Amino acid sequence: MGYDVHITRADDWADNEGREITASQWHDIIEGDSELRLAGYNGAHFAIWDRHPSDTEAWLDWSDGNITTKNPDEPLLAKMLEIAARLGAKVQGDDGELYPVSAPRPSLWSNGPFLSFVFSIVALLAVLCAIAADASIREHYPVGTPVPLYWALLLTGISAVGVISWLVGSVIALASLIFRQPGWHLACSALGVNVGIVLALLFAI
Repeated sequence: MGYDVHITRADDWADNEGREITASQWHDIIEGDSELRLAGYNGAHFAIWDRHPSDTEAWLDWSDGNITTKNPDEPLLAKMLEIAARLGAKVQGDDGELYPVSAPRPSLWSNGPFLSFVFSIVALLAVLCAIAADASIREHYPVGTPVPLYWALLLTGISAVGVISWLVGSVIALASLIFRQPGWHLACSALGVNVGIVLALLFAI
């Protein structure tokens, strides 16, 4: 038979009238999480968690206002706690026992896609500042005129920040997509910004 564990908003998962998780809310979770996908079998709400470290068929299913699985191990329980936190719900076993109310949330700064986007924006700002500084130098110091050391150092420093941020942002974004981290749209946006920077520089040269 196995033992069922539920994601529920009710005090008792078996009596959840008025506190149901809707099917559309469950599908919103699936669509917004790159680790989850509808299986295409066992009903319209049956989903597979693809990031389980060992089980290729770790599953979750929605029914009667709860999201349920059978005999979850620690990794799947941790995923259920993560989903429950997003839904304002909790994780409860068949006999009413509660698992930790919420899973530890990853630090915002440890999120790869977010970090890649931040580095890419820093690179973009650095490029814009470098272009403005270069234009100012050209205006005040025509070709053949000695440029003060502080201007040269400033332009070099801004350029270095831009190059390093561009490289770091690109590497983190690619790694996030390869390892299918949640928030892939931020990683794609970061790569888009970085491609835009290269194209802008090519046209400016």
